[in-house]
Amino acid sequence: MSEYLQEVQDHNTFKKQRAAWLLNISENSSLKKSAIDTLRILEMERYTYQWDWLGIPIIKMPEEVMLIQMAIFTFKPTAIIEVGVARGGGLALYHSIQSLCGITPNILGIDIKYFDHTKQSLSPLLDKGVALLEQASTSLLAQASIKTFIQGHKSIFVVLDGDHSHKNVLSELRMLDEILPKNSLVLVADTLLRDVKQTGKVRNWNKFSNPNTALMEFMKGNSNWEFVEELCKRVVLSESPQGWIRKIF
Repeated sequence: MSEYLQEVQDHNTFKKQRAAWLLNISENSSLKKSAIDTLRILEMERYTYQWDWLGIPIIKMPEEVMLIQMAIFTFKPTAIIEVGVARGGGLALYHSIQSLCGITPNILGIDIKYFDHTKQSLSPLLDKGVALLEQASTSLLAQASIKTFIQGHKSIFVVLDGDHSHKNVLSELRMLDEILPKNSLVLVADTLLRDVKQTGKVRNWNKFSNPNTALMEFMKGNSNWEFVEELCKRVVLSESPQGWIRKIF
């Protein structure tokens, strides 16, 4: 036991050591390639569909869930928006983390269609800080609803996880650029689609048209946004590499 206690670093030393480890991980090209190969296999096996948050299916990598927790704890968003709600686990996650952080849950889910199973799973939260909007994310009604929802909030977190085509994601980002205040945090989900082939149903996105291509085009023309490197570099098995951005003015 005494030898173990001698190995325990003080807080500042441990913090510096972790930063060095993270830098090594983020610069390890071999590790990145292995991670992408692993993610390709996991996608074929529908790995992300195997997880629940408080009994509600959450279609995310477990590491991604952990990173979202860290982001909410760090940035303390008082308003959270998710585009592409699927089965509702993400909204339940945000509700839990806001509550644990002492923030009154305030979450808006936007999707083109809500199925009965999603409404049923989320029913206990709908009068406790979670609201649903059934609408295309770039519609005028969605834009107006977002403006109303974020009014008075200075710290906002948005997750874009709906239609992953280049055109749609770029339209979402341009819309958010117009209405989000400084310090808003955005996660562009599934940027990994640039490296992973589609499986199952044919979609309107591919390696040439996906969240990553849209994000790169958006960032080239918008100096008022920056990549959040401490989040972008942290996760190895990520479906959203380089997907975290923040509005800086």
